[in-house]
Amino acid sequence: MPKILIAEDNEDMLETLEKIFLHHNFEVDTALNGKEAIERAAKYPPDLILLDANMPVMNGFDSCKILKSQKTTKDIPVIFLSANFTEVNDRITGFELGADDYILKPFNIKELIMRSTTILQRYKKIKMLQQENEQLTDSNQRMLQELNNLAERTKFDDGKAIFDQLTGLYKRPFFEMRLQEEFKRVRKDGLSLSVVLLSIGKLDYLNQHLGPHISNYILIKMANILLQKTRSLDTLCRYSDDMIAILLPEIDEHSSYLKAEQIRASLNYAEYIDDDLVNTFGVKHARKSNVHKNITVNLGVSTVSKDSGQITNAAELMKNTIEALRVSISLGSNKTVSSGNVRNGE
Repeated sequence: MPKILIAEDNEDMLETLEKIFLHHNFEVDTALNGKEAIERAAKYPPDLILLDANMPVMNGFDSCKILKSQKTTKDIPVIFLSANFTEVNDRITGFELGADDYILKPFNIKELIMRSTTILQRYKKIKMLQQENEQLTDSNQRMLQELNNLAERTKFDDGKAIFDQLTGLYKRPFFEMRLQEEFKRVRKDGLSLSVVLLSIGKLDYLNQHLGPHISNYILIKMANILLQKTRSLDTLCRYSDDMIAILLPEIDEHSSYLKAEQIRASLNYAEYIDDDLVNTFGVKHARKSNVHKNITVNLGVSTVSKDSGQITNAAELMKNTIEALRVSISLGSNKTVSSGNVRNGE
């Protein structure tokens, strides 16, 4: 049973809203102003918050701003419900503060419940995929065994701080530290080490035309695919907003290129948008048909071994990988290029 927190200063309206949501199988908590809503949300976290925009003590806008700034409440979806702030600029302000919807009074009961349920389904779907990514990442036993030692050798506060919140992949500083460690192993033990740098094209287009929820979902889905296509000893990192880096220990140049091609094919042919997601996020079918042709990836690959005299440090290995990615992008969408091919002029 989903739990909703309703913040409304008009007690008659508050009672009406409470009865509506109880009738539709919601657990209901209430607050009479924005300040009380913040306190209730922190103490008894709901699945959804319904905020009246105009309330005494603290209005809905100020309340939303604080809710979205606090760690314990920032991921709780918020819907504004207002009879006073009805102008376009008011609604824009609400969305800029992080609200998921803005509904005007008087409202249609069926529409209110439908929009509330849709938002809950959206967040549930994203949360489930994020949890799956975290589970896949946690399956890396080698990383788990070293985590305590790594925490002491880094500036991270705790284990969770090394992960990207959206995708569940490692953050860039952790990746760079692992790269340095693996590079030392190459020199010491004579093993090979490969790096794959993956660039996701047209994220801005997807964000603009389908909205941030869809583009974020696609990123999470990509991370999920990558975690399933790589080994437990590999390190995957969200290198930047639209780039993912993969560290592949003990893989030679030819094998790393084949692995990168396998990853590219898996991402190219993945089904990112299905009918369930269309209904959950409200994506128009006309736009759905454009999603796959607008999801493109390019990959650059570079490898170092004990005998690779040209690469003397980890920074040079990354430089070669970035150059291979640059060449890949110059050749068009959905290409994989190895730094070996770049050196040979192929």
